[in-house]
Amino acid sequence: MFVDFVPSVISGAGDAFTQVAFEKRNLKTYDFERTGRFFFLASAFIAPCLSKWFKVLERIKGNPKIIPLARVAIDQIAFAPVFNAIILVNLRLLERLGFETSWRKMKEDWWTIYTSSLKLESPGVLGYDEVQLYTSSEDGDRVLRTTLSFDTAATSSNRIHIETEIRHQQIVGFGSTFSDAAAITVSSLSSGAKKNAIDAYFSPKGAEYTLGRLPMGGTDFSLREYSYDDVAGDFGLEQFLLADEDIKYKARKSGCSACS
Repeated sequence: MFVDFVPSVISGAGDAFTQVAFEKRNLKTYDFERTGRFFFLASAFIAPCLSKWFKVLERIKGNPKIIPLARVAIDQIAFAPVFNAIILVNLRLLERLGFETSWRKMKEDWWTIYTSSLKLESPGVLGYDEVQLYTSSEDGDRVLRTTLSFDTAATSSNRIHIETEIRHQQIVGFGSTFSDAAAITVSSLSSGAKKNAIDAYFSPKGAEYTLGRLPMGGTDFSLREYSYDDVAGDFGLEQFLLADEDIKYKARKSGCSACS
């Protein structure tokens, strides 16, 4: 009972703080019923469900470095979407709205936002003089796409002279670094989002990468420190060995197929 009561108090207090601090409500305009709905929902649904779900996550075993990431991925992909949807529907029902209205408002408030957050849209085929700018900001922009065009009109007196007849080196291709951390993140996506991410790099409708650089050993974002030879004094490299991250995450068959 104590375990369920504490989340209820926290939930009710959170709604009270929101109404007073952000919505600027006073005693006349304060929505006491709304606070009561949050209090009841936290006790009857949120606290029991989360308590049982956390016990399920604790059963996930494996590499200590991978377990936290695996738990987060499972939680955000399998549990959080359904859990949040049910909460929104229940809140509407507690407002004495019908189920159909509650379901419709849930889709308006949550479904559109959630599904759009999973989409990694392809930039498409750009024109010769077009570039696309993606912006995320504290003001609420999330990967906001803006198409810009080059202007032939002079905006400055500065001039850059390019000697097109002189070649200093040959360009083999364009690409990026693909670390184990990036591959682990992409692997946690749904199959559709994963394909969109790979296509955004390699497909004709994406960046059309032709090269990929693989780091030697671990990087600053790796889940652990490792190299090809972690044995001190092994100047003959007799203990040279690829790590699991090199085999599982840096050489991706899906990425190779996307290049073709």
